[in-house]
Amino acid sequence: MGGRNSSAKARLRRSLPDEALTPGELEALLSKALRDLLAGELAPAVANAAAGLGRALASIHETATLEARIAALEELSGLSGRRIA
Repeated sequence: MGGRNSSAKARLRRSLPDEALTPGELEALLSKALRDLLAGELAPAVANAAAGLGRALASIHETATLEARIAALEELSGLSGRRIA
C-alpha cells in the first residue's frame, strides 16, 4: 500500500496552484474529481466537499464579476460613489 504522500488527497494537494482558481481550472478540477469518484478512487464525502467548495467559489467569482461590471457602469454614468435609494 502507498504511504501518506501517495494518497489521492496528497496528489490533489500537490497539483493545486497557490493562487485562486479560474473558472476553467475549477471546472477541470471538479471534472477530475467526478472521474475519480466514478472510478472508485475518490471517497464520496471528499467529492461532495469538493462540489460544495466549487459552488462557493463559483458564487464568489460571479459576485465579484457583477460588482466590477456595476462599478464600471457607475463610473461611465457618473454615479460612482453615490448611493441610489
